[in-house]
Amino acid sequence: MSKYSVTNLSFETPKAEQMKLETALKRIQGVRSVLISLARKEFSLTCTGMEPNIHVLKEACSGAGFQLSRKI
Repeated sequence: MSKYSVTNLSFETPKAEQMKLETALKRIQGVRSVLISLARKEFSLTCTGMEPNIHVLKEACSGAGFQLSRKI
């Protein structure tokens, strides 16, 4: 399971926005599951094969209104 930090994710993030991020990440080919942790301001991915390219993840996050910070 790979973990990524998101700078603008927090307990104040509305559930609808969290779902928007989760949906955007699940649309990426090879992503099987997404787990969002508000306490740690991060998300974890489980993939069926190779992990998606960081640029693809950044684009998905950006499209959902979030800023991917770095891999943890």
